[in-house]
Amino acid sequence: MFIQAILKPLKKKSVIAVAVALAVLIGAVGLAKNARSVARSYESLDYIQIGSRQIVAAPNYEGVEFLEITSKDQFKKVSEVRPGNDSGPRSVFLRREGDTFFAYSVSSETIEKYDISKVDWPSMELKKPSPARTNFFVSGYENGTAIVVAGLNGIAELDGQSLGKIRDLYTLPAYGVSVSPNGEILAVGTGTAILFDKNGRQTNQYPISGILPRMRKPYIDEFSHTFVAADASVIGIDGQTSFMLESKNGYFVDGISQDEFVYAVDGVGIRKFDKKLNQIAVLEINKKDGTVRGLKVIRTPNGIRVIVAASDRIYLMDPALNVLAVYTYQEAPNYRISASSVSIASASLSGNPLYVQVNKYSPIAKKDLLNVQAGGFWSGEPVYVEVGPYLSAIPVRNVFIGGDLGPSNEAVAPDYRNQVVTANADVNGNVVASNILTPEARDAKSTEDYPKSMFVRVIGKNSNRNTSITINVQAPEDLQVQEEENKWVSPEPVKESKIVTVRTTTKIDKGNGVIEEQVTEDQNVVEEKFTVIVSFGNGAFTPQYLSIKKGVTVRFKNDSTLSELMLKSIVVPQGGQAISALILPGGTYEQKFTVSGAYDYSNVNQSVLGFIRVEEESVK
Repeated sequence: MFIQAILKPLKKKSVIAVAVALAVLIGAVGLAKNARSVARSYESLDYIQIGSRQIVAAPNYEGVEFLEITSKDQFKKVSEVRPGNDSGPRSVFLRREGDTFFAYSVSSETIEKYDISKVDWPSMELKKPSPARTNFFVSGYENGTAIVVAGLNGIAELDGQSLGKIRDLYTLPAYGVSVSPNGEILAVGTGTAILFDKNGRQTNQYPISGILPRMRKPYIDEFSHTFVAADASVIGIDGQTSFMLESKNGYFVDGISQDEFVYAVDGVGIRKFDKKLNQIAVLEINKKDGTVRGLKVIRTPNGIRVIVAASDRIYLMDPALNVLAVYTYQEAPNYRISASSVSIASASLSGNPLYVQVNKYSPIAKKDLLNVQAGGFWSGEPVYVEVGPYLSAIPVRNVFIGGDLGPSNEAVAPDYRNQVVTANADVNGNVVASNILTPEARDAKSTEDYPKSMFVRVIGKNSNRNTSITINVQAPEDLQVQEEENKWVSPEPVKESKIVTVRTTTKIDKGNGVIEEQVTEDQNVVEEKFTVIVSFGNGAFTPQYLSIKKGVTVRFKNDSTLSELMLKSIVVPQGGQAISALILPGGTYEQKFTVSGAYDYSNVNQSVLGFIRVEEESVK
């Protein structure tokens, strides 16, 4: 990925641009045998200092990752938590309350609270339905215990201790909220920005054109300077200033109260302004795909740092927008039992042997519901529970922890062709997953070819501890045989062109004071793309198996009339872009595929799978 930094002087009419940096940054986490990576998508970020450690929280729509910024300005993965069930964390707020540090995350319909005082091993304190429904953003006050959640039901103030609702601040859809050090609140709604005083009383409302329903973060400092990113501009509300965005994609605005600058992300990159919105610098990160959406500006012992979330990557920059570090998803680190880590080990390792059992034994049939009980995991860790006939290419081996051996260093991941759910182990390391639907062996060519057994496997997300049992299978009588190649659909892409008409007026002096104007019009093709459509409706993607050529744009369409669709990647080829989008009912999302390989994706709880195969040949 190429990143170009361009500095621009303060004068708005100047068109001079000086290229100051060009760096090639490569970041991918791959499986060595098939050059694929398990990707995550990042959008919202928050930061807190715990002791001497600089901690960044990054929701990835499956869990919340905690990263440490080292003294050398590098990212280090510390831990990860997952709320389980169908939750997909999208926004997080960190705060110190007395001697305890907490993380509040919002998923689509729920809000979760974690104790992160021991950030190497966070623990879930509470999880409740959110009154904001279809949450977009969470923030809170620096003092006290109240937090603020924005969603389609509006803005609600909650008690941080119980997660119970204190009051509604706003009852129309809201997509982002920011709380100043003084307790003032600035929120973004549909076509409006709303300002509340520290008592939660609405004091002003500003009309803003161009506010599509997506996550946005406004910014308000302790001096009541207010900034909002609309679709086509960054707006300084209090100063009545604005800066037009060519990308037409405003997302987050952030800054530090005592600093004279503010920053904004616009899909393609990050921009730095003074507080009159004169542009100081711009760093383009992803001009092609427009996935630069998240932003957090912090102050560390090394000075001000800017953190940017761009699809499957997180960037750490200095105030001049020089890139210092790039992070892509990594598994949570393993811990070893040693004299220096006895407290961590005793708190996180159950010390019990691994086991797994089910409520139904051989033979099982397609669509049977299984209840799985397992134990021997780390206290509180997320556990994959997997049922199916497919065996992942990643080696699986039982790991028993004793003495100072520690957990396995081999990464173990489920095979998502199987039925996979996630549940959290209790304090004793036990986990229960109920009503798991037994899947069908989709690759079977006949009843005779149907697998004679399936396995039930449990995998500790953080510890890598895993074990499995085998269960005999009864082949379905109504087996629908479909040849492997025949299931792939290759629709002819539709060529779409965006044509711009340029009108030129020429003045001709005819003499005797007569001026004649001649108008000419030229039509230019400024954008051309080849498009295919994947629709979601009735609980399925259509087509489920899509084969396209390199360079084709896929338009994902949510044909559901009731619920939003959260897309996330499961498998991405080396160098490919993760699929990540929130699509409201009737809405669409487009992504151009420029890297060949296999792209497996799903809805937020992985109950519906889709597959895209991008060929090496380019579209013409």
